[in-house]
Amino acid sequence: CGGETPEQPDDKKPEFTLKEDSIEVYVGETYEIKVDTKNFGENDKLEYKSEDESILKLEGNIISALKVGTTKVLVKFVSETDATCPDKEITVTVKEKLIPSITLTGVLSTKVGESVKLEVIKLNLIEEIIWTSSNLEVATVENGVVTGIKAGKTIITAKSGEAEDSVEFEVLEDAQIIISGETELFVGKSITLK
Repeated sequence: CGGETPEQPDDKKPEFTLKEDSIEVYVGETYEIKVDTKNFGENDKLEYKSEDESILKLEGNIISALKVGTTKVLVKFVSETDATCPDKEITVTVKEKLIPSITLTGVLSTKVGESVKLEVIKLNLIEEIIWTSSNLEVATVENGVVTGIKAGKTIITAKSGEAEDSVEFEVLEDAQIIISGETELFVGKSITLK
C-alpha cells in the first residue's frame, strides 16, 4: 500500500496480502478468502467484488459458488483517510462436484455351494470397494463374488468412501424331490406324482 499521511508514517502504511492468488471451489460450496492485514486503521476495510456474479456470489470475503466457470474477485482497500493500497485479485475456478456412486445389479440368488458375481456400476469412485454380507452363515462375498453357504437371505453391501449400495441376496437349497412309499423309476420312463 502507499499514500503516506500525517497519521500514518511510512512504516505504518496499511498493507494486505492475499493468502492465495487462485482457488478452486465446488458448485454449492462456500469458501472464505483469507487475507493478512497490517496497520489497518479503525475505518480501513477491504471490499470484495466478483467479475461474474452468475458464477459466484460474495458476502464480504465469503464466496458462494453458483455454477461452473472461472472468474476473478477484486479485493480493494477502502479508507476514510488518504491511505491507499493497490487492488489485488484472486482467480476463482468453480467446478462441478463429482459425486461417487455404486449400483449393484445382476442375479441376486444362488444355490448352496455355488457362487455368482454381482455386477457393479461405478461412477467417480476414488477408494477401493469394501464388500460385506450381513449374514456370513448364509453367504460370503469377496470382490463381488457371492458364495452360498446355507439357505436363507442376507444383505450384500458394496461401499467405497461415501458411496454405498446394498441388495437382498437369497441362497436356495438344491431342488429336491421327496418321494414317499415304494416307487420304482427306470431310466427313460416317467411316473406321475400326486
